[in-house]
Amino acid sequence: VCYYTNWSQYRKQPGRFLPFNIDPFLCTHLIFSFSKIDYNGHLAPYEWNDIQYPHMYRQFNALKKKNPKLRTLLAVGGWTHGSKPFTEMVTTDDGRQSFIDHAVQYLRTHNFDGLDLDWEYPANRGSPKSDKHKFSVLCQELESAFKHESEMTGKEKLLLTAAVGGGKKIVLSAYEVPQISKHLDFINLMSYDLFGGWSKTLGTNAGLYPPQDLDEKEHPSDSVDGVVQLWLDLGADPSKLVMGIPLYGRSFTICGADKINIGDKNCGVGKPGPYTREKGFMAYYEVWYHLKSGYTRKWLDDQQVPVAFNVQEKQWIGYDDERSVGLKAEYIKTNKLAGAMMWAVDLDDFGAMEGDVYPLSRKIRSTLEGDMEFPEFVAPPNPETVS
Repeated sequence: VCYYTNWSQYRKQPGRFLPFNIDPFLCTHLIFSFSKIDYNGHLAPYEWNDIQYPHMYRQFNALKKKNPKLRTLLAVGGWTHGSKPFTEMVTTDDGRQSFIDHAVQYLRTHNFDGLDLDWEYPANRGSPKSDKHKFSVLCQELESAFKHESEMTGKEKLLLTAAVGGGKKIVLSAYEVPQISKHLDFINLMSYDLFGGWSKTLGTNAGLYPPQDLDEKEHPSDSVDGVVQLWLDLGADPSKLVMGIPLYGRSFTICGADKINIGDKNCGVGKPGPYTREKGFMAYYEVWYHLKSGYTRKWLDDQQVPVAFNVQEKQWIGYDDERSVGLKAEYIKTNKLAGAMMWAVDLDDFGAMEGDVYPLSRKIRSTLEGDMEFPEFVAPPNPETVS
């Protein structure tokens, strides 16, 4: 499962990313991020050109012409969307029914194969505690509506998925895990952002296992394994649990040349990447560029992920590379999970730099499915501007 972000079109070259940059054979499912819930309580486009020229929805779904086995979904929500529109929509039976009826029509009109609910998060960020149960009800009613529409039209049933949080406080307060696991086709587990600009100490974005020999009072022991096991312990169906793997890193400013180890106090977020331009965040291709430009790479045996740092620039990045994503794919197989989810396809090295094309995504896919040959993919040159 691969997410695509519709704001990646605004990055400067060579980081600009458009739907035709996606290798249609890279993923089994592609998810377009994001749509929003409008003042009517209905699905609506987020960007000005999702529906209008140059028709991002249309470009995205045209990938299925090249790979008829590909399935595409539309994600609604996201962090900046917030909880309020979801809360207002789920409050009443009529509100949910109106959203659902319109969603079926909207997805069919724009040629999507399903809907991904990315509510961050029920019963959090201004959402009342009652929304924990109402989210389950929404999932149940959407599932029922999608089945009914398929039976009435003879079309393949629309898929229903959700992107869910991994932090223990969020998970316990936001989700009735057995219920939503029953109604969703699969669950996209956001098993990343374990550390970032909000953290007091240096920590990895998505360490597979917790760091060893550290006081948890001083440095949290969050890990991808901990997130997965929490969901399983709460009753998630492993055959529906899709483990998230980030194709980006989280960066920090270090406080000194001797303060480069996990658990050391950080001195704030890292500098923005030249293309993603977000403080404390680096696309994999930006990390790759820094490694080629003199950053030091260090492998963490306990967490099974690398870090990169430059003491002169006082920068430190916790990220994933081909080795770590391969180990995560093996973990998915060992734990008999449904598969891998990648956030996001436009953050892998899609040809922006001089390395291999989609190295992380291809490593994950080939590890999960055995050594496989990908059809040759060469994306056309990006336009200088988005018109």
